Amino acid sequence: MVKKKKVEGIVDIHGKEYRTVAYRNNELRQQYTIKDGWGIETEMLVNDETKVIMYAKLVDPNGKISGSGHAEEFRKATRINKTSAVENAETSAIGRALASAGFAGTEFASADELSNALINQKNETAVETAIDLFDGEVVSGTEWHHSKVIKDFKGWAKLVCNKRNNCPDMENATYDEATKNPVTLDILEWAASDKFEANRTTQIFKARAQSITEEIQEAKRHDPGEESQEDFGETPF
Repeated sequence: MVKKKKVEGIVDIHGKEYRTVAYRNNELRQQYTIKDGWGIETEMLVNDETKVIMYAKLVDPNGKISGSGHAEEFRKATRINKTSAVENAETSAIGRALASAGFAGTEFASADELSNALINQKNETAVETAIDLFDGEVVSGTEWHHSKVIKDFKGWAKLVCNKRNNCPDMENATYDEATKNPVTLDILEWAASDKFEANRTTQIFKARAQSITEEIQEAKRHDPGEESQEDFGETPF
């Protein structure tokens, strides 16, 4: 079987090829340059504490709209949206405008949109699991009842204090603090992978680790200065 060559900007998700918004925009500019008078205009329709709604349109040299699209992002949907809901909504709206003008390949939704939707779906599943495990002691979104890792994973103290990891100062770390330390971030990435088999008492820790590491990877994909990490670290023992 011949393996298909990977093309930057075209992402395989569940066996289907999705184009990123950046790829679609490049396709547009190859045919219609800015000098030709083609442009993409965006408008913010809603921007409040809960959500952002953006509108985008592709305009030809005569001012005629050749394609348009809307996008909605909720600020509490992911960690990225807490700070970048406007940017994500604008990107998605532009992607849909380009798709409606024919720059979509075989799938109308962009790789960016579908990736965000899958992350949100996984977060919702993780929250449902947490509610079952802790009898509802979880608030909405991805904010868990416990802020410190050690309260969700009793083996955390032993793991961070062993000879290999040797960072006892992270024993009582919060999840946010753990993501800022390279060693403990490696541990969270290990916990999120198939290398860590969760049981009933560690399911919430694994779910939280998956949610956090997925958001970090998504942030790297949105930041051209960061390289996306394809695989998680080895077992941290």
